[in-house]
Amino acid sequence: MLVSCGKKRSEWKGEINKENGVTIVKNPKEPMHSEDIFNLEKELVIGEEKKADEYMFSQIAEVGVDKEENIYVLDLKDAHIMVFNKYGEYLRTIGKRGQGPGEFQRATNLTITPRNEILVNDRGARFLHFYALNGDYLRSLSFASMPSFHRPKVDSQGNIVARHMFIDKTAVFVLAKFDARLNLTFTIFSYEISVGTGLLNLFAPDCFWEIANDDTIIWGYSDKYEIKVLDRAGRMIRKITKDYDPVEITKEEKQKLKKRLEEELER
Repeated sequence: MLVSCGKKRSEWKGEINKENGVTIVKNPKEPMHSEDIFNLEKELVIGEEKKADEYMFSQIAEVGVDKEENIYVLDLKDAHIMVFNKYGEYLRTIGKRGQGPGEFQRATNLTITPRNEILVNDRGARFLHFYALNGDYLRSLSFASMPSFHRPKVDSQGNIVARHMFIDKTAVFVLAKFDARLNLTFTIFSYEISVGTGLLNLFAPDCFWEIANDDTIIWGYSDKYEIKVLDRAGRMIRKITKDYDPVEITKEEKQKLKKRLEEELER
């Protein structure tokens, strides 16, 4: 108690205002805490000691965790999901490579939905596959009309927020909300990236999003230090900003990334 009371309490120095019904949170350039306020410690490692096939991974695409703290690992190369309990013990494998119902061709995203279902985004087959947590295949939704469908997130009503893309002279990315049958509900944001030589600009701004427990949509576009919060109908209710000094990407950083990508393509 003496140590706790003797430590100086950090004070937030930002501003909160209302503009046209939207709450605007403005954070200063300097952080609220000058010291580290938490540390990350390794708690669990899967596959380091046990050499059985059930603990081996080829190319991890994404990891999800359910309410019981079971861990779901989507393996892009092996085309399946490996499930472990919170102690790292193998439970089961879900899915396999193929073209049948619920089978994977190129599964890139996994998420555990509020309805306790596993959603797998199979961009190779252009399907969203849904599984029960025990591994039973439930249903699939086709997004064949869209060339790309990226990082689908699901709210409590089964609606889906995801980004899709089409290419003309530029690559056009559209972040949108869809209903449970993939009918478009509303568009949140769209942006273009010049294709040029056929490769997208790897250092161009990107869009990120998440759905909160109350079904609000949290998203941002990395051309500025700004996060927006939308209600279920797509109306902005909060915007969070921060003063900052832009950092220029150096030639060395660009060359380093280019070299790494070339090495990956050669594998």
